[in-house]
Amino acid sequence: MSGERANVEGEGLSDKAFAGPEAEALVFDVSEADEGARLDAFLAARVESVSRTTLKRAIEDGDVLVGGRAAKPSHKLRAGERVEVELPAPPVTELTPEDIPLDIVHEDADIVVVNKPAGMVVHPAAGVHSGTLANALTFHFKQLSEHAGALRPGLVHRLDRDTSGLVVVAKTAQAHENLSEQFRARTVFKSYVALVHGVVREEKGRIEQPVARDPRNRTRMAVVRGGRAALSLWRVRRRFERFTLLDVEIKTGRTHQ
Repeated sequence: MSGERANVEGEGLSDKAFAGPEAEALVFDVSEADEGARLDAFLAARVESVSRTTLKRAIEDGDVLVGGRAAKPSHKLRAGERVEVELPAPPVTELTPEDIPLDIVHEDADIVVVNKPAGMVVHPAAGVHSGTLANALTFHFKQLSEHAGALRPGLVHRLDRDTSGLVVVAKTAQAHENLSEQFRARTVFKSYVALVHGVVREEKGRIEQPVARDPRNRTRMAVVRGGRAALSLWRVRRRFERFTLLDVEIKTGRTHQ
């Protein structure tokens, strides 16, 4: 996919949701008895409300801090360290169809391509239970893949709330599997148009930095040592007096990349 509105984020959907006001915050102090324990094992023994897989994903996504910094699941703890954990609120269990207008760019027997407006969340998450693209899709389409679960009908990938662009929705299980495999293999072309502050002098470049949740502001992502690898390629489309319009190709799909 390409073009000004062909904005596709992510390598597929995960269960991660932005920690919001409904998130659960936990704090643990490491005792001498836990010296040398792996971070993931330490948390698994203390947080029984979520699975080991969810805890590992939380660590990898930067939702777990050790001494105020992101760490790996294999991190060996030291006595006196403080472990901070943010877990999303219990998920919504039922999706209500809502008559929300959709800008449908393409539709055939297997897929639907929707131009998602800025400000719309793709699917229910912590603190967002309605008004999502998933609510609208359930209302407008009777046949959607359930491969990603009842709360994410047909959804193979997603865009950030404040990002507008194209979202590909699978109608059938076969289409969902085929699209998911393309995301896993990173054969999907993901193109953004970004208006940035300042005048960029170079004609093109690349940004390759590890991304995780900002330790100082947990509602946004930032470049954090130990975060997940993120690669973006950019090229200048047009310069203005105080801004620059860029074409950005996303090689990985990270929140707020």
